[in-house]
Order: sequence, then structure tokens, then C-alpha cells
Amino acid sequence: MNRPALLGLIGLVILCLLCLWCRAPAIENDVLEAALACASDAGLDPEQVSVSGRDVTLSGPVQNQKTHDLVTSCIAAFSGTRTIVDNLEVLLSGSLSFRTNYDEVTIAGVVPTATAKTAIVTTAENLWGAENVSDQTEIDAGRTIGGWSDDDFAQFLAVLQHSRRDLDIELTGGQAIVGGTVLSNLARVRVLGATVALLPGFEVVDQLMIRDPQTPREILQVTLDNLLDGKVVEFELDSAELTGAGQDVLGQVVAILKRNPGRVEISGHTDSTGAADHNQDLSRRRAEAVEQYLYANGIDPGRLVSTGYGVARPIASNATVEGQSSNRRTEFHALKEN
Repeated sequence: MNRPALLGLIGLVILCLLCLWCRAPAIENDVLEAALACASDAGLDPEQVSVSGRDVTLSGPVQNQKTHDLVTSCIAAFSGTRTIVDNLEVLLSGSLSFRTNYDEVTIAGVVPTATAKTAIVTTAENLWGAENVSDQTEIDAGRTIGGWSDDDFAQFLAVLQHSRRDLDIELTGGQAIVGGTVLSNLARVRVLGATVALLPGFEVVDQLMIRDPQTPREILQVTLDNLLDGKVVEFELDSAELTGAGQDVLGQVVAILKRNPGRVEISGHTDSTGAADHNQDLSRRRAEAVEQYLYANGIDPGRLVSTGYGVARPIASNATVEGQSSNRRTEFHALKEN
């Protein structure tokens, strides 16, 4: 090879090396973005992902094998990835159960940290009252129930307390096994919907059974549930003014209350669209409007309590139009007599 050709070849090699050197940071950034996206989709903490060049290192605990396999296969599928250093530790599956009996709750099983235990028990005590909460949980950092989020569990417990039913719910191995009894199909739909909406990391297994009412309180509840199964108390858009259709439904509620004794909580709920404080106020005003309608049509105000819960107690995912529609609702709950 003559000297000019050799110099040209050397120059070409140097140019290629310079191109690779200049491109290296961009490649590393692409791999990092892809790895972080995979971690986010799998529910893995981004702090557990690091990238050097085209090599990805994963470290720390992971809730279950499914999450492990999901994140590693996703990263491996990215064409820019060269190797994956897998230092993830799959935690052993534990279980956590909630058993409710109207005005009492028992919490049993394992939680991964003292902070998690405190968060759950404190939330339950705030909802049911400390004297009505039986805490049988243990702390085991080596075990997990998966899909952990203090905020999700706080909302989930609120929905369980609000349902006032005999429920037996176990969270284990990535599943939420929902058992126990409810009084109506409407109650069943609400409990299952809340589980799906608030515990998205779990596969929901339906083992609920519908039982016959036994007491005057239960008869009132199931009668109201059966009326509202497939119906809504309708309001004007973004308003506490009842529509004609809403008044028609409430006319039937009046008839039920006149035939059946007992106190009732009227609860207003909204979807997550808009500001939280606006939704809270709207739900309160709608519940109060229903209370006033019932009072004006002959129901003793001493039998009625109205509360607005805003977005706090969803029974469906707010990610869909259908879910938002389900969450915009008015509920009636038969209360324990004083």
C-alpha cells in the first residue's frame, strides 16, 4: 500500500473513532432513558437503575418475580443495550389481610417496615376508632405483599370502612383476594371497583358472596342499593342543582325511607377532574342538596347526615371516561342507631 493510501486509511480510522467518541454520550443517554422508562412501567424505583455506556446495572429489592422479569426483558429488548448486570433481589411473598365487620376491622399479616405498619394502623384507627381496630401485623423486611403504596392503602381502607360490610381481603403474591359477604350487587361492584382502582399492582380475585339481609338496618341498606343499581342521582353539570331525573330517583328514595326506619348517611363523590378543593366542595354541596330534598319531602332531618368526600373514595379508575362517570355518584348508607 502506497503512503498516500495508508495515510488516508489511518485518517478514516481516526475519523470513525472520533465519531464513536462523540456519539458515546448520546448512546448512553438513549440507553438510560430506555432503562428508566422500563423501570417506570414495571414500578421499579429509578434509583435502582444505573447506566455506563451501553451497560445497565439493576440493584436493590424488587417486589416479586413478575416485576423482575418485566423490567429485565424490557431493557434487554432495547437495541442500544449491550449487557444487564442484574443485582436485583426478589423479595419473598408475604400476606396482609383486612377483615371488616361493620364497625370493626382486623389487620393481620406482615408489612415490610415499621413505617408501613404505623401508616396502616393509624389510618385504620382514624377511620374506625382505635377501640375498634385489632392490629395483628408483624414487621418482616425480607417479605413483601407487592404493589406497596401508603397513599393507596389509606384510600383503600377508607373505602372498606365506608362499605360497612363483612369483608375478608387478603393481599398476597401479587393478588388481592376479595372475599366475605355483601348485601347487594351494587355493593359488590363498588368494593371490587375500589380494589382495582386503588391497588393497581394487584390482580383482583373475586370471591365475594351476596347474602340476605337480617336486620332492619340491613333491609334498609339493600333496598336502597337495589334502587340505585344502574341509576344515579343526577345533577346539572358542575352544579349542586338536581335535574328532573335526579328528583325522580330521590322521590323513590323518599318512599323507601318512609317505609323503613333508620338513619342514613348521604355521601357525595366526584371524579378526579379539576381541582381537589373544588371537587370536595361540590361533593359536599350535592350531598346537602339531597338532604334538603329528602327533608322537604317529609323525611325527619334527624334521620339524615350528609358528607362530601370529593375524590377520596373512588370505585373505579379515573383514567377512563367510564371510570370517571362511575366515581361521580351519591351513595346512601344505613347507619348504626345511636
